[in-house]
Amino acid sequence: AWASAPASGAGQIARIRRQAFKDLEETKRILEAIYTENGGVRILMQGHERRLTEERMKVSVSVLRYMQPNMSDIFGSGDHKGLPVSELVEDLKSGRVDVESSSSFTLSCVKFEGKIWSFNHRRLWALKEFAKIVQHDVVVNIVLYQLCPVTSTFMCRFAPLDDGLSIEVRASRAS
Repeated sequence: AWASAPASGAGQIARIRRQAFKDLEETKRILEAIYTENGGVRILMQGHERRLTEERMKVSVSVLRYMQPNMSDIFGSGDHKGLPVSELVEDLKSGRVDVESSSSFTLSCVKFEGKIWSFNHRRLWALKEFAKIVQHDVVVNIVLYQLCPVTSTFMCRFAPLDDGLSIEVRASRAS
């Protein structure tokens, strides 16, 4: 964002800085929620073993959410690499592709704040479009991965001085 700021002035730079700060605050909120929802206190403070789970299940595409605000209209990987997403919708409509029998329709997901979020935006979009066309619920296989509280804590705290070789000791506020 810094490189894209025009030389026009301090106002533009100040807006970019405010947005960057808001983005950092939201990132920290998300990482803290991952820590809390996935047993971070039990694992890091009480010494419990970390066991990340993955669960296979069938869910309606209507409950699945996108993680990003936008996506490419062309598949970048997988069975449909290089093809337009709209072509998959057509293949679903015609029956050339079947959700139940196609292994590419096992979506990778995580649960966060009580909602299920998909990593597979293009396939999910095609399935949601197909559900609109056929006007009935479409059910898909998912793998629901547990988020890691250890990684979220690392991301919140990682800001070492001099490559982590030293640390500053600050005065306690309680003193």
